Amino acid sequence: MNNSPLVSIIIPVYNSERFLKECFESILAQTFEDYEVLVVDDGSSDSSLDIEDQYSKDPRFIIIRQSNAGQGMARNRALDMAEGRYITFLDSDDAMKPDFLKRTIFEMEKGDYDIVVSNYDFMNEKSDFLYIHSNVPKNYSLDGYEALTEMWYDENVHIGPWAKLYKKEVFERERFKSCYCEDSDILVRIFKKNQSIYYISDSLFRYRIRNNADTWVFKPRTYEQIAVFDDMYSFAKDHYPEEMVKALEVKMISVWFHVLLQLPKDDKRAEELKKRIKKNRYAVLKNKRIRTKTRIACMSSYFGFRVVRYLFGFARRTG
Repeated sequence: MNNSPLVSIIIPVYNSERFLKECFESILAQTFEDYEVLVVDDGSSDSSLDIEDQYSKDPRFIIIRQSNAGQGMARNRALDMAEGRYITFLDSDDAMKPDFLKRTIFEMEKGDYDIVVSNYDFMNEKSDFLYIHSNVPKNYSLDGYEALTEMWYDENVHIGPWAKLYKKEVFERERFKSCYCEDSDILVRIFKKNQSIYYISDSLFRYRIRNNADTWVFKPRTYEQIAVFDDMYSFAKDHYPEEMVKALEVKMISVWFHVLLQLPKDDKRAEELKKRIKKNRYAVLKNKRIRTKTRIACMSSYFGFRVVRYLFGFARRTG
């Protein structure tokens, strides 16, 4: 008799005392109950540890503790231990809606998909609803190349590993890397290999936007994602269809703006990013699938990068 759970829920935790109970309670509220919860505490120093101990009384909650190694390494630790047939990831400040597991498992087994992707809501720090990620009112299947294209255009298939259900075999030879943008890196590798994906238009997940000023403070590793996307692009030009390459170009210029807005004004690397943006913005603006935010950034850059900093600095200040 097989006593293994059907689903392994993987949660990396680092100093998440403000939101951890809400995260855990969203699991206990699931309408499907055959799961294990692998909580990997990545060196927390706040009351997250006490909250974890409280929920460990439920035998489905397995608490693993390690010295701080980063979110990707915490997820890998849990992947090595997971016993479920299916895998899903949940960040410690996010939450599942009650039917997330039931609906994603149903679609997974009905169509024998490798990955099921759910639409999701954005919420603020008070857990108030802000807006839904996508308003496309239909469910549909797609292959890995189509999923990558949508992900780079920031359309229905989103760039994070969360709000998705995976067959365990998807991770048989894949693990998160210790890099700044480990989320997009592993999804690129996974989508290249797994061609059977299903998208659910109903929102079954809640993703939290943190109003934390630290989000916009430059961190030394932030610049690493430039090299990661450069490598992706070098590969894509020789191996992917033209539409996928165009999608990646849109994603890259979005990343360049994001990093530029965080760099100190006197950082020499800012000039290199400005050169890249100037060289590529016209081609990106001709792409009809470009998102409004990226279009505004590209258009405003023609008036100078001070205008870009002002517009997006104002957006951050006003929420």
